[in-house]
Amino acid sequence: MKKVIVIGAGPVGLYLAGCLNKANISHLVLEAGDVIGGQLTALYPEKEIVDLATIKSILAKDYISLLAQDVNLDNFHLKKEVIDIKSYEDYVEVITKEGVYEAEYAIIATGLGFYKPKPIGLAREKEFSNIIYSLTSFDFLKGKNVVVFGGGDSALDWAKEISKIADNIYLVHRRKEFRGNFETIKDIKEIEICTPFVPKELIIKDNNLIGITIKHAEEDTSKDLYIDYILVNFGNIPSPVVFNVPKQNTGIICDEYRCVLNRVYVAGDAIGMPGKIKRIGDGLRDADSILNLILKF
Repeated sequence: MKKVIVIGAGPVGLYLAGCLNKANISHLVLEAGDVIGGQLTALYPEKEIVDLATIKSILAKDYISLLAQDVNLDNFHLKKEVIDIKSYEDYVEVITKEGVYEAEYAIIATGLGFYKPKPIGLAREKEFSNIIYSLTSFDFLKGKNVVVFGGGDSALDWAKEISKIADNIYLVHRRKEFRGNFETIKDIKEIEICTPFVPKELIIKDNNLIGITIKHAEEDTSKDLYIDYILVNFGNIPSPVVFNVPKQNTGIICDEYRCVLNRVYVAGDAIGMPGKIKRIGDGLRDADSILNLILKF
């Protein structure tokens, strides 16, 4: 049994993990997504953060990297979506789809909820492992034929990096203009730009995904792209907390000590009480208060 289970690996969850790691207190971090950083990684990597007490200004992605320096990633279990929490007199059970974890305390740091990638929206999409919605490395795309869907900075960054190693790369966007900075890929001749096009149909042969048909957004024309991988960067859909704790609106109800249930606490944007300030700095103060209360930091 661990001393503390932290639910969520956004900035507040990472901060909690860093504090627990430095104090050599046993802990686990359960994260529903496949990367750490929460919204700062998924939605706002280039956003400037200015509400921290010890740092005047820092980009979101750099702040996540800074927090990650203090944690032990061996204590992180990714793709572990919590579906329930049970509170007992002297311990708690944190229940996921894969199993049950026990600890003396649980701290909920899920922010505004888990963000699931938006799908392409085509039939049989969920059947194929070569449709990918997030990337932590590009090496496996070496020598492959790849299509990237999306028009924001993340999609453009993906296309740039993949163009260095892929055989063929297509960048497909539903508008003629990109939302992201087009200068990122402007002079990269290896990228074939397809605008304005939208996905129409997956091309499947012998139960294998071998390509995708894209349709012109303004004309009655289409084209087939034969590829090894489809990378989708359409943004994310918020998925609110589903486990059984007191909630109101989109947040979790707690008392003045941030206690939700016996031995279960909540920090940061996951708090749904009136007047709660939704800022990282306030979330970190929540975390400090909880640690001081339950562990006498």
